[in-house]
Amino acid sequence: GGFSRVPFCMSFLGCLSGADPEVLAAHEEGIIRCFRDEYRRCGGPYLEMDELLTRYHLGYITFVYESATWVERDIYKQATREEIGSWSGVFDPR
Repeated sequence: GGFSRVPFCMSFLGCLSGADPEVLAAHEEGIIRCFRDEYRRCGGPYLEMDELLTRYHLGYITFVYESATWVERDIYKQATREEIGSWSGVFDPR
């Protein structure tokens, strides 16, 4: 958050990483294209769509890796591996 300077492709992760996979797969290109077009309309340089998508996907890789560390840092503090292994799925009421 805040006003730090970051590559805007990485900023997309904060908005798009919580989307359901089917929704993200169906709409990520359109969302990024919309940003690109508005950025240009407001005076930014023209950006190649392939370049934006590549940079976004490379950033997404780092997000996925970091997300996996949350399991160790947070989830295993709330339940043991054995308990988690007995769950029926992500909506298990335990």
